[in-house]
Amino acid sequence: VRTGIIIQLASAAEGPWFTPTEAVTTLARTLAEALRLRSYRRTVPGPMPVSNVEEIELEEQHALVVHREIAPQDIGRTLADILPRVARAIAEQGAEPVGMPFMRYFSMDGKSMRAAAGMPVRAPLRGSGDIESHILPGGRALTVTHLGAYQGVGAAWQRVWDRARELGAEVRFGGWDVYANDPETVAPEEIETRIYLPLPDTVGTQAYETGVRR
Repeated sequence: VRTGIIIQLASAAEGPWFTPTEAVTTLARTLAEALRLRSYRRTVPGPMPVSNVEEIELEEQHALVVHREIAPQDIGRTLADILPRVARAIAEQGAEPVGMPFMRYFSMDGKSMRAAAGMPVRAPLRGSGDIESHILPGGRALTVTHLGAYQGVGAAWQRVWDRARELGAEVRFGGWDVYANDPETVAPEEIETRIYLPLPDTVGTQAYETGVRR
């Protein structure tokens, strides 16, 4: 396990595909279709991740997000609604996303989940309506990269949770997926999803559970 690696989501950006807003709308629609049949059951079979689970150090990352409570099968249409609006909110403040879209999970019971979807930004931005300022927490975290269809991401998450238990960490929700490339421009087996699970011993409870530091 490698430690001491500083990960910044800004490094995930590989070109200005996410601007202007119309490009984000196109990506959101593509993600919506690709995620349509995704399942979040921990026992879902699927392709193995292309990397081992690693322990890393994350820097705090500012973002704009929309929180939702949704059914798992509604993830795709939720992203199709949220991402273009978040992109417009960022652009209206004269800023740009500094990384790829993500979805962060706060609770899940098989029938519904409480999550936040959005985009990372360089500095805090103001929210408006249901769009909120958010912080992806820094500190110790586990990460793995899954390569392949989104339906197999559940198996990657299981490996991350298993590793957290091996380390003696309290396993809680609060992790997130980063959609690291555009599924419309790569082959299905090359779709890349990066998973991050912060370890709660280094993250304040409020920031861990909501993304907001009180």
